[in-house]
Amino acid sequence: MQTDSWKAAFWRLLKASEVATRMAAPFLSLKVGGNARAECRRQFSEAKDLVVSGRLAAIIHELENVRGRASHREIAGNLALLVQAFPYPPKTNLTSYGQQLMEDVCFREPSLFALYATCGELRRKSRFLPAIGDVISTIDEYEKVLAHRIQNLRRLPAAIADFETKQRDAV
Repeated sequence: MQTDSWKAAFWRLLKASEVATRMAAPFLSLKVGGNARAECRRQFSEAKDLVVSGRLAAIIHELENVRGRASHREIAGNLALLVQAFPYPPKTNLTSYGQQLMEDVCFREPSLFALYATCGELRRKSRFLPAIGDVISTIDEYEKVLAHRIQNLRRLPAAIADFETKQRDAV
């Protein structure tokens, strides 16, 4: 898979999950008043458009593609960029660290999404070369995030239908 396509899917995931998250409030409680009611209507309209237009299905499909396992080559390339991002490596054997990191990450068989997101986050947030355990735990977190968000996006059409039913019954 080419780098541009999974990076684009990563950003589409974030945008789509923002829509789903914003929509949660009106679905969880119909007790919305004042200015919030107009905002809820706008969010509902935006989410319904996402479903009706077929964009939601396309987003889910692309996210399923980046959910696939990263190849050894993709793992090696991303981990090399991660290690190279730190200009002052520790005085210990960096070759040994790299080999152990590669072995442990390959054993986890991360998705392309989790690998990319992990390396990007650690490059941005770490001040020093991260411990292997930190890399692994961050990969695990992103695997959970991806699974959870895909699940929420799949539930979105049913949530919209349920919301519309509640709206009709309330009238």
